[in-house]
Amino acid sequence: MPFFANTHQPASMWRIRFFMFFMMLAVSLSSRGEDLTLPKSASFSFVVIGDTKSGTRNKLSPIFLTSIAEINRLSPAFTFNLGDFIEGGTSDPEVLQREWDTFQSALNRFEMPIYLAAGNHDIWNKQSQEIYERRFGKTYFSFDYNGSCFIVLCTDLAGEIDRITGQQLAWFEQELEQRSHAEHGNEVQPIFVLMHKPLWFTKSWMEVVHPLLVKYDVDVVFASHWHRYAKMTRDGIRHVVTGGGGAYMHPPITKGSFHHYLFVIVRQGKTKIAVIKPGNILSEDVLEGK
Repeated sequence: MPFFANTHQPASMWRIRFFMFFMMLAVSLSSRGEDLTLPKSASFSFVVIGDTKSGTRNKLSPIFLTSIAEINRLSPAFTFNLGDFIEGGTSDPEVLQREWDTFQSALNRFEMPIYLAAGNHDIWNKQSQEIYERRFGKTYFSFDYNGSCFIVLCTDLAGEIDRITGQQLAWFEQELEQRSHAEHGNEVQPIFVLMHKPLWFTKSWMEVVHPLLVKYDVDVVFASHWHRYAKMTRDGIRHVVTGGGGAYMHPPITKGSFHHYLFVIVRQGKTKIAVIKPGNILSEDVLEGK
């Protein structure tokens, strides 16, 4: 007889019987070693933004500040900023110190973890790389979240500008190889690669790195550097440029020449990307002028 066959019993009795049934089921599964926790691939969101510098030393971009406030309202699990945080290009340590302190004041406004991928305005020689690493740690790194893999590369390492090569390349391939052997049941787990420059237009990338993306089924590659939004798909892999985080728009002016950031949702192994223009995510207290 179906469990809910007797429809004349009081609602409270149904709740009791349902609770007892669930508890017996839980005990039965537990005795067989079953895991009752939510799957690691539960849905979550993250934000990607890039090229947030203002164009003036020691001054934060108003577009960037507006975006930070909106990102906090959206409350993603974390945010990526893909480089060109400061003007840089100076050998004066005091000037550089003030620039980084100004950028840090922007980072302090985020209400969630934020991960950085250095750009060519942040690292341009060995000295600037050392300063960056003292402040923010490793220039390339990876982490897993809810079954998804995030790999951040550095396109501007001193002596290796515009290339993923040497130790970084060996590390990258090892990271992909390890993820390919991870156990995730029957679900497809996305792999995301994030960096500053869109190197997929270079010969070196296409010959050395792109085959790895295909081999290990990378889902999306994010970059910035170009001050616009652009998207292309190559061998089933989405390549997205998001360079509209606050800096001026690069000529020529195209359909993608607008300030923006990306709101990314991962659900059941699938990735959806929304392009958001700053100024359109309002507070619930908007009618009160907040």
